[in-house]
Amino acid sequence: MQLIQRILTLPLAIGLASPVLMVQAQEKASANGYLEGGYEHDSNVTVDELNTSADESDQAWVFDAGLEGILKPTERLNVTLGYSLSGRRYQNLDEFDQNIHLLSADVSYDFDPVTVGTSYYYSHATLGADPFLDFRRASV
Repeated sequence: MQLIQRILTLPLAIGLASPVLMVQAQEKASANGYLEGGYEHDSNVTVDELNTSADESDQAWVFDAGLEGILKPTERLNVTLGYSLSGRRYQNLDEFDQNIHLLSADVSYDFDPVTVGTSYYYSHATLGADPFLDFRRASV
């Protein structure tokens, strides 16, 4: 059983438009983000994807942060770009430390009866200090 204690959650919203820009520019671009952190106790440290268990307990600092930008160059065209990083840092079992980077891009155009779009996702994960998994997905 895993007991998670989140001691810090800090939502963060960031706007791209400054007071100098016109209202019309604010409607064409926006950004938001988030930042979360905490501390957890894990009674049996595991890597589910590998079916690997340390058979030991440990405490870890956990974090999750991300940014997303939305661009709307025209009324019908939408572009969304995103990046997030999440991870875990154990106190004693460094070989179970994790980082997951996720990069995404979505582009769509509204043709009125139909919206057509494409997306691309790239994920890079590390376990300990070593690369663990790279994943790419593109779709229409």
